[in-house]
Amino acid sequence: MSDSIDRVFVKAISTIRALSTRTGAGSLPRPPVEARIMLYGLYKQATEGNVEGVMDRPLGSRPEDENAKRKWDAWKSEEGLSKTEAKRRYISYLIETMKTYATGSNDARELLSELEYLWDQIKDIDPTPTPPMTPRVASHYNTSQYNGSMYGSTAYISGGGGYDDLQSELRDVAIMKREVAMALRKVSLELEKVKKGKESKEWEGFKRMVRFLCNIIGGVLKRLLVDLMVVLMILKFIKFKQGLDLNLNSDGEVVHGLVNKSLLWIFKLLDKCNLIGWKKIHIDVL
Repeated sequence: MSDSIDRVFVKAISTIRALSTRTGAGSLPRPPVEARIMLYGLYKQATEGNVEGVMDRPLGSRPEDENAKRKWDAWKSEEGLSKTEAKRRYISYLIETMKTYATGSNDARELLSELEYLWDQIKDIDPTPTPPMTPRVASHYNTSQYNGSMYGSTAYISGGGGYDDLQSELRDVAIMKREVAMALRKVSLELEKVKKGKESKEWEGFKRMVRFLCNIIGGVLKRLLVDLMVVLMILKFIKFKQGLDLNLNSDGEVVHGLVNKSLLWIFKLLDKCNLIGWKKIHIDVL
């Protein structure tokens, strides 16, 4: 709920700003001082909360001091209202005031219609507490007197009145933008770290998988080479049995060469491994 109120409240401020830029024949009449003072008090309560602890009641007897006292008293009269409730009352009272003083042109009526439409969507929803806004320094409080046309200046109440205080609002918006930007940068950095960590883990997992596959492939290749050597030896043996004869004399002299002797030892090794039957091999020894 508070988010919806905030959006309509910002829309109300932008509407005021649009109307305040109108000059000359397009300018609109100002509301009475009492209405502007009330709007001022609601605006300050909505944006800063209770006046107590923020600033003291102005002193002095000059005209600008009297105007500052009236502003302070209007703010003080709203003490105790939550910021959300103050925004609700501000928007509602602003719409009623605009219906009286801001219907002199098509643009003004269109702005009023847009604001009233947004307000109708949320005005019956139960309010919820509004999170505190960034506090402003009380010394920046503007105490200049009321002057100028209501819509002919850059604010509804010249010098920071309730209708306007646009400079204060713009400062709030700028501060909030900086805070949001900082938060977004922080979130982006955290996401970047998480992404890099995830990519690093994925790369390590990929390397482990490659090593595992290489080990399997290497083992298979080794087994194939061993099997190939065994097959070659068997083929050599078959060829030997079909057309060759291996003979050794009594003193161990190799008759048919070193190759045949090597084959003899290989066959004996295969026999011990139960790969072939040694009794099936007939070798004549002199």
